[in-house]
Amino acid sequence: MRAEDTTPCTVESGSGLPANEALEAIESVGEDMPDHSESPARGSWTSIPLVYGQTVYGAIALHTHRESGFGERELDVLDELGETIGHALTSIERTHLLVSDTKIEIDIHSTDSDALLVVLSDTTDSAWTLNGLIPARKGDLTAYLSTQDNDVGTDKAMTHSGVSEVRQLSTDDGTTLEVQASHGTLAHSFVEYGANVRTATAADGRCQMTVELSPGTNVRAVVERVQDEFPETELLAKRDVEPTDHDAIPSETDMTDRQREALEAAFRAGYFDWPRDSTAEEVAASLDISSATLHGHLRKAENRLLDAFFGD
Repeated sequence: MRAEDTTPCTVESGSGLPANEALEAIESVGEDMPDHSESPARGSWTSIPLVYGQTVYGAIALHTHRESGFGERELDVLDELGETIGHALTSIERTHLLVSDTKIEIDIHSTDSDALLVVLSDTTDSAWTLNGLIPARKGDLTAYLSTQDNDVGTDKAMTHSGVSEVRQLSTDDGTTLEVQASHGTLAHSFVEYGANVRTATAADGRCQMTVELSPGTNVRAVVERVQDEFPETELLAKRDVEPTDHDAIPSETDMTDRQREALEAAFRAGYFDWPRDSTAEEVAASLDISSATLHGHLRKAENRLLDAFFGD
């Protein structure tokens, strides 16, 4: 979300617009802002949303006395700062989930016709399973969806409003799709809250998903956020659970989030198969990074994984 795309409140010198009024331009920020009524009246204000995908954590208001206000380059840097902070806050939530002694696990059910898995299961008459889910840049997700039926779903996925790209991966049987989506999946809001989507299946236009949240999470707020986008969604169950051993990568490897994501994306896309089902360029494109960056993430991830198994 670019600062200028959200109508940053840069106003003419002398207008006296306080910060809380400037922040009203960010429609999704509903929290009351501090009182800046005693701030200097002259100058220009700009507001920076702290965002990750569609989740807005808050905003920062900045003031300058310069008559020229904020330049385009400064707005670009501030925009990037807002996204970086938003991503960092989401990463904190994910880390909290990983290290917590207990977790909150919820089951949800949806028949909403705007949800990708619901649409696929309804229009292809096939049962679909989410095999992998990897965050890309700017809140996009790369999802790996599979069904036991052959050569189905590609066209249906491509026509979904939230999907930007679909690639059918080679399989011995059935169909596996690599789907890049900016929105339109039930998983988006959960991932943006730092949650872990454990399972998701769909058949006959019905999707059921199990999600892990860190302790202390406001479950109602998370579910309501999903229901805002997908009204035909309901919470089936909520329970406290002990950590399980389902994490495929040992915590001792101490990989960064990006290294884990690159390693899983390469694995899901068949990069490590022989012959390869996907090239490095294709895997990098699914993560919206360069192939050189992908190779760097993979080399470091592989080194940490091997060190965990063979190191002293």
